Amino acid sequence: MSTTALRTAVVAAGLAAAGLGVAGAAFASVPAEHAGPRTTVETQRGTVLECHGEGVQATVYENSRYGSSLVVIVGDPGDDLFGSIERDTPFVVDGLLDETVAVRGGRTATITGTLTPTGQPTRITEPVQDAGEQVVSRGTNRPLATDLVVTVDGTPVTVTCDPAFTFDLEVRRTRLYGN
Repeated sequence: MSTTALRTAVVAAGLAAAGLGVAGAAFASVPAEHAGPRTTVETQRGTVLECHGEGVQATVYENSRYGSSLVVIVGDPGDDLFGSIERDTPFVVDGLLDETVAVRGGRTATITGTLTPTGQPTRITEPVQDAGEQVVSRGTNRPLATDLVVTVDGTPVTVTCDPAFTFDLEVRRTRLYGN
């Protein structure tokens, strides 16, 4: 081998080693939590209500893991007359709902009534991809019969809720793409 060929081979080997060193260092600097797929499992139980009546809408979402929210809209949604409450505890207790919310413009709205499980639970499996995760929810939804009234400034409005159900889910999240 000529001296020029030998020098070229040594330089090429040095560059290859340096490249591997940089790549190896970059790979080694990846935090352990991003090293590959990781799965978490959590249980979520709660209630979903979307209720509508003459000039009133009410939504209740309860989730044992992520808290509860209640929103009441008076009139047309574009009128900007709404009120909401968020908290860690459920609004529905022993099948009863009785909650008052302040609505913009100095009004108040109270949603009261009963919710009763009806029919058999329906088994569900819902796979989705969200923010670099594969999320699979498995469990049951159980329909609710509702008898609810929303009273706005003393005027009662009977509402119909659809959907109205409870859920009991195991939610499995698997990180994708090393995120």
